[in-house]
Amino acid sequence: MRTAANSRRRFAGRADHLAALGSAPWTRAPLLLLRLPAVFLAILGASAILSIAAASGPLFVSTLGTASLQAQAASACPEYTLPTVTAAAVPLARAAAATQAGNRAFRAQRLPSPLVADVGSARVQESTVHLFAKPGALSHVHKLTPDTGRPGAWFPDVFAAKIGARPGDVVRTGAGAPIPVAGIYQDMAPSPFALAHVPRFFCAWQNQIEPTAASDQVIAATPTNYRHGPFLITDPATVAAVSDVPLVITWTAPVSHDTVSLPGFDRAQRRAAAAATAITRSTGMRAEVDSNLAKKLAIAHESQDGVAGSVVPIDIAGVVVAGLLVAGAGVFWATHRAREIRLLVARGVSPPLLGAKALLEALPALIAGLVLGYLATLGLVRLVGPAGLLTPGTPLRALGVAAGAVGAGTALIAAIGVAAGRERRTGRAAGLSSHLPWELAGVAVAVCLGLRIRSESVVSVHRTIVDISPLAFVFPIVGATAALVLFGRIVYWLLPVVGRAARRLGPGGYLALRRLAGSGVIVTGLVVGTALPCCLLTYGSTVTQSVNAAVTNKYQTNLGAPHVLFVYGVRDTNPDTHGSGTVVSIYQTGPKLPGGLPAYVLGVDPGSFAQFAFLSGSQRRDLSALHDVPSGQPAPAILVNAPKHTDASSVTIGQTRLALDVVATSAVFPGLRNGARPMLVVERSTLVHVHTEEELLNQVWTSQARLSAAVAAFNTKPYSVLTQVTSDVVVGTTGLLPVTWIFGYLRALAILIGAVAIAGLVFSLAARTRRRTVSYVLSRRMGLRQVTHVWSLLVELTIAVGLGWLAGSGAGAGAYAFIYKGLDLYPALPPPTAFVLPVPTLLATAAVTVAVIVIGSYATHLLAERANPAEILRLE
Repeated sequence: MRTAANSRRRFAGRADHLAALGSAPWTRAPLLLLRLPAVFLAILGASAILSIAAASGPLFVSTLGTASLQAQAASACPEYTLPTVTAAAVPLARAAAATQAGNRAFRAQRLPSPLVADVGSARVQESTVHLFAKPGALSHVHKLTPDTGRPGAWFPDVFAAKIGARPGDVVRTGAGAPIPVAGIYQDMAPSPFALAHVPRFFCAWQNQIEPTAASDQVIAATPTNYRHGPFLITDPATVAAVSDVPLVITWTAPVSHDTVSLPGFDRAQRRAAAAATAITRSTGMRAEVDSNLAKKLAIAHESQDGVAGSVVPIDIAGVVVAGLLVAGAGVFWATHRAREIRLLVARGVSPPLLGAKALLEALPALIAGLVLGYLATLGLVRLVGPAGLLTPGTPLRALGVAAGAVGAGTALIAAIGVAAGRERRTGRAAGLSSHLPWELAGVAVAVCLGLRIRSESVVSVHRTIVDISPLAFVFPIVGATAALVLFGRIVYWLLPVVGRAARRLGPGGYLALRRLAGSGVIVTGLVVGTALPCCLLTYGSTVTQSVNAAVTNKYQTNLGAPHVLFVYGVRDTNPDTHGSGTVVSIYQTGPKLPGGLPAYVLGVDPGSFAQFAFLSGSQRRDLSALHDVPSGQPAPAILVNAPKHTDASSVTIGQTRLALDVVATSAVFPGLRNGARPMLVVERSTLVHVHTEEELLNQVWTSQARLSAAVAAFNTKPYSVLTQVTSDVVVGTTGLLPVTWIFGYLRALAILIGAVAIAGLVFSLAARTRRRTVSYVLSRRMGLRQVTHVWSLLVELTIAVGLGWLAGSGAGAGAYAFIYKGLDLYPALPPPTAFVLPVPTLLATAAVTVAVIVIGSYATHLLAERANPAEILRLE
């Protein structure tokens, strides 16, 4: 019977709730906030930021693979990053039929019409020449004779001069086939002792175009099709008519990297493989899909997968912080609806019904914020993300994630409505569990994670891709949150002591400290709410700045200067560079220190070296100690990257032993490219007396501004520039690019968190405006001066917000300082990573904090000053 009675009461309660939801306070609720624009905009803004934080992760991750593929395509041959099929032994008589079969196969697989390249070879006098046909080839060379449109082949000028060929002549192959000379173009690589300038269009055939200084045995061992020879540009019919060997035909689908994402290239590669099978089946000639694109697709997927795991904890942190902002907007709503809440509670309305009212009132603003935030995220990711292309299906998935997050925010506002109703009822005493510092468990977990990061590097390299474990991001998020909440608890415990100390201060300080002591929960929330965003912002900036500094230091140390030219033929002690660079002589493999310790030696000209090399202040001082000495005397040297107590009294290079006087030691120095060996830096003239068969590398280090002048100066006899290396090559080959993306995302999220912090401060001030106004009105009647009131507000906000800034900034920088030694992104490149304090970020956040304190204090004072005392006291 008792059970049945309880069931009837519960049913009656639910019926009352349903009836109440149909009454005016609830049916009119969705439109009520239009009368309170500040509350509507606050909830809308909070919902938009939550939507951005939730949707940005999936959208950002979807661009990573495409960005990796685009980066590889920018520096690789076009045919190596596009779906390509090759038939390597096409009989001359069947070349046209094979080309048509390939075109049909590509169209059948719904691939773009392919660009076809035909390559053959023939013997002309003493030379093996390559016959090349591809649409548009002649537009990528410099023509030395007019284009008359006559059929035939275009000859490079060096070979044409060698055999005496002119336009209109007919040159016969060793087999007697005629090759009409249609024109002459400038040879793209005229000498093995000069820097070649092969256009990217011909990149895949660079071995056939660019001569090398290889031995006759090496050249003879190279297949004819891949051996250097005069490059004749012609048409497919001529290639098939005069070639001495079967043709190599390639079909390349011109899929645009700017409009097709990574999944589109995956699909195109599979279709190209199917097209290769169809070509083989229809012609009987073996056709294979090129594997270069498959390798690059694998790297792109690894880049995306490696970074995606690190984005998840960052994204969760952003959603949590944005959720705090939504909670602040809910408190803002409760403050502005306090009179109606009191009235409804007095009439017996239950807390769940008040929660439903809060939900209904906030729902339009939440939905509008969801839509605006999602659209803003789409635009921002496309604009500033690693790539402007999103994986198909990802926008809808991101919308679902954002909707889920905003749904959780909706439930949070409803919970705040429920809590607002319960605040007016008689509560129960807090239990022991509310006083226990549960945050210590989070701090302990973070310490364990930090120790693991320090003992086991969280950086791994797979196929040159640098991956960072998500632990590097989980650690600061968990640790900082737990530590700052614990700090907030301590602040809450100390507030009563602060209130008792207020009696010993002046009126302004007294009012400030009494307000702090009387608003423990709000002040604690303000401190933690300020500290947590500042912590993540400082941590993100510290990591970003430290990573950028580490990458810069690594490539500058490894490379030595903005541009390094490898020069052949330098024999002078001090060749005239005409101010365009500095000559550096290097022995890489032969030098040995006493005891047989391998080393390598840099010979530099101190004067010009200081102008072009990446040098710090201390390195410049060390360099100034180097000078030339008479033969037989110890040469001044800088010892670099050597263990303690290394004997560097001499160095042996081949049959020559050089006595040394170590004038300085350094951990790093420009040109240090092998972290496993010590390096010696000496004056370059010291190496003139060395007698050895070891290879001496001569390089010219120069700047971007003097690069052209340096190439021109050293491309004259007896010097030749063979190759050049830039920072793009050094950094690009280390796979650091995906790492820069993830820390860029962390920095963008940190900026978003900064906006959340400012919005939270606004909510906190606005939520307490009415209480402050009543207090101010009464205090003014008792003689309180305006200056004293403003001063009390400044003191109050400086203590609360300033304390949050100090705690957050310190926790963020301290978190990275605890683990940075385990975050060396590429240990193979010296120097090791270092801790770099983000001074600009700290100054910027401090300036914003000061501005918020000043503006918030003055705005609160103006609102109180302009209030109508009669209306305020009547409403209260």
